[in-house]
Amino acid sequence: MATKRTETPRRKELPHNTEAEKAVLGAMLRSKAKLSDSIGALKEEDFYPENENHRMIFSAMKRLFLRNVPVDVQTLTDELINSNEITQCGGPEYLLELADSVITFTNFDKYVRIVQDQALLRNFLLTMKNIEEQYYTSDIGDITTFLGNSENKLSEIAEKRKVGDFVDAKTISSQLSEELKTLQEATTDDTVTGTPTGYTRLNQLTHGFQKGQFIIVAARTGVGKTTLSLNLIYNAAIKGVPVAYFSLEMTSNELFKRLLSIESGVDFESIRSGYKLNKQNRLKLQQGCERLGETKIYVDDTSGLQILELAAKVRSLYNKEPNL
Repeated sequence: MATKRTETPRRKELPHNTEAEKAVLGAMLRSKAKLSDSIGALKEEDFYPENENHRMIFSAMKRLFLRNVPVDVQTLTDELINSNEITQCGGPEYLLELADSVITFTNFDKYVRIVQDQALLRNFLLTMKNIEEQYYTSDIGDITTFLGNSENKLSEIAEKRKVGDFVDAKTISSQLSEELKTLQEATTDDTVTGTPTGYTRLNQLTHGFQKGQFIIVAARTGVGKTTLSLNLIYNAAIKGVPVAYFSLEMTSNELFKRLLSIESGVDFESIRSGYKLNKQNRLKLQQGCERLGETKIYVDDTSGLQILELAAKVRSLYNKEPNL
C-alpha cells in the first residue's frame, strides 16, 4: 500500500530581493556618488528585516558619510568593530565580497528601485494584516470610519512611491519654452490656458482654472454660490472636461434641473413647476437633456458625506477619468 507523502508547508516570506540589496551596498562601497545617492534614497528599514546584516552595514556607512569619513572596506570594518556588529555582519570577508561583486554601476538605479519597491510591498502587506487583526480583535465602531482609516493607511503607502526627485534645468526650461510658445500664440488678452470659467472677466484674471489650484467660493446664504458653481462646472463640461460635483443639500435631480435651465435657457421655476412650458420650451428642454447627457458631469448627492468617503469616491472616479 502506497503511503501519501506529507509535505511541510512552505513558510510565506515577505517580499524582498537580497541580491539587489547586496548590489546597492557593494556600489556604496565602491563609489562616493552612489553612496550619497543611496543615503538620499533609502532608509535602514528598506532592507529586509531578516537581512539584519544589510541594515547594520547600511547604517554604519551612513554614520561614516555623515561624519565626512571616506567609506571603504577598511573604514567600514573599523566602524562595525567599534559598534560590536562586525561578527553579525559577516566579518571583513563579507564586506570584501560586497565590494568585489560590483562590476558596473549601469543598473544601480534599478537596484535601488527594487529595494524601495520590495520595502513598500512589505509595508503594504503588513498594514493589510494589521487592519485584519484590528477587525477581529477590537471593536471597530463606525464602519465608515474604519474603512476610511484603512484606505488612508494603504493610500499613504502607495503615495510614497510617487515621491519626486530633482528636476534638471534642461527639463524645466523645455517645459517653460512650450508654455511660453502657447502664450505667444495668443491673439487676445483673455486667452484661456487652463479650464475655461465661462466668464470673460474671470478668464482675463485667471486665464482659466489651472491644474493643481484649490479655489474656495465663499459668501452668505442665498447670494448665488450654487448657481455660480453650477455655471462653472457647466462651462468646463461643455469643453469636454470631466467634473465631479458633491452636493450635501440638493439632490442630483434638482441640480440637473438647474443645469438644464443653464443649458436650455428655460427659467428654472418653470422647469421645476412645469408651468408655462409651451411646445418650444419643451423642445429646448429635450435638446438640453440630450446635450447634458453627453457631458462628463458626475454628481454625488450623499447627505452627511464624510471627508474620508469623499476622498475615496474621488480616487475611484479618477481611475475612470484620469483627466478629472
